[in-house]
Amino acid sequence: MKIGVFAYPTMVQDPGGGMVTLTKTYEYLKKTGHDVERFDPWVHRLKDFDLIHHFGLGYGNYDWFQTVKDEGKKLALTTMYWLPNRPRSQRLSRKWLSRIPFVKPPPALIRLMLQLADLVLPNAEGEKQLLADLYGCDTKKMAIVPCGVDNRFVGASPKPFVERYEIDNYLLCIGRFDPRQKNQLGLIRALKDTDLPVVFVGSPITGAEAYLEQCRKEASPKTLFIDYLKPEEGLLASAFAAANTLVVPSFYEYPCMVAMEALLAGTKVAITTGGTTQETFKNYVTYLNPYSIKDMKEAIVHAYETDLPEGAEQYARDTFLWDNVGRRLEEAYRGAGFIE
Repeated sequence: MKIGVFAYPTMVQDPGGGMVTLTKTYEYLKKTGHDVERFDPWVHRLKDFDLIHHFGLGYGNYDWFQTVKDEGKKLALTTMYWLPNRPRSQRLSRKWLSRIPFVKPPPALIRLMLQLADLVLPNAEGEKQLLADLYGCDTKKMAIVPCGVDNRFVGASPKPFVERYEIDNYLLCIGRFDPRQKNQLGLIRALKDTDLPVVFVGSPITGAEAYLEQCRKEASPKTLFIDYLKPEEGLLASAFAAANTLVVPSFYEYPCMVAMEALLAGTKVAITTGGTTQETFKNYVTYLNPYSIKDMKEAIVHAYETDLPEGAEQYARDTFLWDNVGRRLEEAYRGAGFIE
């Protein structure tokens, strides 16, 4: 079975958790003896592959999906898809529009893509039910495979980060600056009347440069902005270890890779209720309402001042490490008849 992993082009331009998931899936499959390549449309031909594993459910990939199936190839899809509950009209309109495929509006293309896929891989039960409800995706061909993270976060040392940036016991917020989802400005405003130090790590998505500048303008003097931390240097893991609490103020996450990394490092987490976070992190984190400045402040201060819930690190090891996730992926492949 020759496997090609592939993604929508903008994933590489604005990399985030999706790109990490693709890369780690490729590495796991390679390590465990599967014949796998990062599919390059400029170099590779579909006729040389048996299975294409695509990451992302952007409607612009409909023609690609159709081409894969016209070539008679199997198609697996890691969806990484979510729609927030607000405004309610967003979900209702997409559900309705998806049912008029002869016009092919974007929601209808998503429905058609899900129909074309032989195996659909949501990250969580909530995502699975969303795909079934909005787009009529057959639950019998879905298998939940959660996000996975590296074991380099287990037992990480705070020393490298503290020595380089001369700060510790801070609130950490990691992620691309994206006003539609990530809500860093809301976090800054929630902490306006506190004296808590904050470290942001991340760059703006294309077109959100002004949003980052607004965040810089409103942030307190005790705020540090870092564009990027190289994982291979150990600074990212060290940043988690040196932090008091990771804060994820997003309007939604599905579920949230950096929160997994934080728990593996033994760092507390205050995270949005939006998306599939509560299903994923259970009672091992503190939850916040991203639409309420007051609630965000109270939840973050509470997390900062309390201890890491008992059993959180062990839960993270048992659930989120890549070997566990990779085995679930292989089980899904096996269930779909891709491998024996």
